[in-house]
Amino acid sequence: MRLPEDSCLCDFWCDSRGRWHVISQREVQLYPSPGYVSFRQFITRWDQQEGGKWQVAATDSALDPFGGCISSARLEGTAPRPAAVTTAVLLDSMRIGFHRDSTLRELQGHSVEDAERWVWVPSSLSPAIGLEMMVVQGDSQHAMEPVFWVDRGGEQRTTIHARGDSHDDTGGQLAFADRGGFLLVVAEDSGAYPAVTDMHTGRVVFRASRPSARAVWVPAPQ
Repeated sequence: MRLPEDSCLCDFWCDSRGRWHVISQREVQLYPSPGYVSFRQFITRWDQQEGGKWQVAATDSALDPFGGCISSARLEGTAPRPAAVTTAVLLDSMRIGFHRDSTLRELQGHSVEDAERWVWVPSSLSPAIGLEMMVVQGDSQHAMEPVFWVDRGGEQRTTIHARGDSHDDTGGQLAFADRGGFLLVVAEDSGAYPAVTDMHTGRVVFRASRPSARAVWVPAPQ
């Protein structure tokens, strides 16, 4: 698929009738009051026509302080996406706030300073095997580098994700998930610089040091 040559391109999909659509987005800083900055996104949907040319089909705008790739019913009303689970949703599900069995729940109601502390996240293998990491409070709770694999029964502790392993992507904030005895750790927002650890032993079996994005767990092919 040859997409429009637009540096603001942020998303694309094919609808149920086989037609391709692209979302491009431009961000403009606004200063509604002294000392306050906000951002308005100007968003365009392009549809591919017969012959391969692209045509503007819909436009919209929105205020978004986080600069994500935005869409809306107005933009997609005549170009519905096929039913799917996106990698962005899978990546979000790996954030520390979704690990309900962690000791993070003990921090609820504390001040920001009190919430900047180490938490324990047990693995699916055993309540005695798990992870220790720092969690800080921002717009929500964020797991931070470094991450330690811990076997409380065997009194073992090893670093599986050191400071700097995510190349300062999102300031060292991390997301992670444990599947079938293996742990995937990635940069929180982008899913970059993934590392996979064998939770039985604490041995890192894979690490990507080159730029990458959206590493998530998916079901194995049948």
